[in-house]
Amino acid sequence: MRSLILSFAFLFAFTAQAKIIGSDQLTPSNDAGLNLPPALFRLVDAMGLLSMDCTGTHIGRGFVLTAGHCMTDQEKIAYSENLPCADITIQWGVRGDRRGLISRCRRIVALQLDPVLDYAILQFDRAPQAFVGLELQKEAPYGQPVLTILSHADAAPLAWSKFCRRIMMFDPGQPQWGIQATNVKGFYHQCDTLPGSSGATILDSRTLKVVAIHNGGSQAYNYATPLRALPWNRIFTRMNVNPREIPR
Repeated sequence: MRSLILSFAFLFAFTAQAKIIGSDQLTPSNDAGLNLPPALFRLVDAMGLLSMDCTGTHIGRGFVLTAGHCMTDQEKIAYSENLPCADITIQWGVRGDRRGLISRCRRIVALQLDPVLDYAILQFDRAPQAFVGLELQKEAPYGQPVLTILSHADAAPLAWSKFCRRIMMFDPGQPQWGIQATNVKGFYHQCDTLPGSSGATILDSRTLKVVAIHNGGSQAYNYATPLRALPWNRIFTRMNVNPREIPR
């Protein structure tokens, strides 16, 4: 695929829409992650900084979830599978002054980028033991759960967004609350993010499972792709794993 992997400079410009909503609540993690809520502490090693300055999340067995636009300079890409990614790395454990394991991408398992879906699933040669489970059993986010994000905002060491709520679901292209939702993905949220947060997983704070993938910002809101909108049957086939082997 032409122009699949971007330069760092282009990616920084592309993801610059991510926003702080209201007051800045981004809280940098210390080296050990002990300044974060205890429930989040066990997840910090599952978050990594991708070499194109996006955030990736280990979902088990070396597979990493992130945003599709982090992989390409094209505005739209139909569902694609088994793409090369030899130039992509991810560094785990980037917190405070700490730096951890560096893993190399083996393949892009699945990638899609369109007005509704913006995601990529990558497979790496090695990964930390920590992982985050997927919420695939119900509509997510169900009702108005409290959400939270761990991300590498501004491609810096890991930071916590604190807590926020989903704003609303919407139909792409339909104006809602006076906002023309032509370039947004699955739902609005107000968790603080910055460039570098693209691809970070949005967690339901009750279950600490992934419910969406952060994509960017539009006016006063940030937006994301709901996890259940992905074609998981096809993706699990290309992952070459039993779906039961992926934590949920």
